[in-house]
Amino acid sequence: MEAFEDPEIKGVIAVTGGDEQLRMLKHLEPERLKNNPTRFYGLSDNTNLHIYLWDLGIQSFYGGQFVGDLMSSGDVGEYTYRHLDRAFFQDSLGTVEASEQFTDEYVDIAAEEIEDDRERYDNPGWEFWNFDGQVEGRLFGGCFEIMDWQMATQKYLPEPEELEGTILALETSEEVPSETTVKRWLMCMGENGILDKFSAIIVGRPCRQPLHGEERTEEEKQEYHERKKERIKEEINRYSPETPVVFDVDFGHTDPKLPLQLGETVELKPEEEEKIEF
Repeated sequence: MEAFEDPEIKGVIAVTGGDEQLRMLKHLEPERLKNNPTRFYGLSDNTNLHIYLWDLGIQSFYGGQFVGDLMSSGDVGEYTYRHLDRAFFQDSLGTVEASEQFTDEYVDIAAEEIEDDRERYDNPGWEFWNFDGQVEGRLFGGCFEIMDWQMATQKYLPEPEELEGTILALETSEEVPSETTVKRWLMCMGENGILDKFSAIIVGRPCRQPLHGEERTEEEKQEYHERKKERIKEEINRYSPETPVVFDVDFGHTDPKLPLQLGETVELKPEEEEKIEF
């Protein structure tokens, strides 16, 4: 709250995520934040604060945690840098398109010599599914795991009618939840009457190898990716069959990272070379 109130501070950047921020929200004083809107950047557990700020009408950016990039390679990749520069110093991200390459592997930041030797893959692009022309809406969302916690606590989520016509952004963490777990999360959102409120859904490219788990082959990684995507489509067809979805967008826990502008109106343009306009 002090950082938001300081006129010399133009942005607050989270260093990392975690799993404790939910406990913090009850200590915030909403009027102090609302009266001093400041750009906030963060991923993962910071979804809790993004939702809190969204309720106050304050735009924030799902992204911008670049300390990991600096630790692993000493710089920020060109795609992330270009969009982060806009998120820091401009009013809008403008037009965004898919990156040329991506990686969902991890850097061992506990190693004596940290090296970024991650495998880079050619990006096949984003998948625009179930679309019938362009879709526009105010952006809401973040990390799927944290959204599930918010569903469980029922303290800070907007009322369902406040989400009418918005666009939901969701991505999963390095814990790599199973496709069955993702299906259950969507089922709960459907049964709570939330899933059919969105005009569209943006799904981030998933990590395919758990950070702490048995090593998967490339075939197993791809199989997980496809099964998860199909489960999402099944639940959308069950609860909101008219809702279009964009899969594998460059934001979240994989690299590179778009700092999604939450609270901003976005246009999804499948017919214009698969672009998103902020």
